[in-house]
Amino acid sequence: MKAPSDENSILARFAAGPESLAQALAGLRDADLDARPARGGWTIRQIVHHVTDGDDLWKSCIKMALGNEQGEFALAIKTPDGHLEQLPVGAVIEMQADHLEHHVERILAIRRELEDTAREVE
Repeated sequence: MKAPSDENSILARFAAGPESLAQALAGLRDADLDARPARGGWTIRQIVHHVTDGDDLWKSCIKMALGNEQGEFALAIKTPDGHLEQLPVGAVIEMQADHLEHHVERILAIRRELEDTAREVE
């Protein structure tokens, strides 16, 4: 995996992530967090837990890379031969930005579904 070509853009997306998540969650009631999407899948609460768990996991890797001149760390890839791949910290940050953006979109889709259901009940 290679480092992203536009590091400033990736860092900006990564830094905007928490606010993007906060905006996606703003105004939700506790019951909304546990509503099951019509087509199945995780609830909003489960998505938030998943995102924060992933951030906790990758935060350690980012911290390790910050102490390394090359900004890389060894990532164990689960292959039969136990191959190790050098992964630039920029690639991890980009991966995390992509991950959060994906889940924020999922939360927004669930919110739209909740709003549609509420309009049907009225």
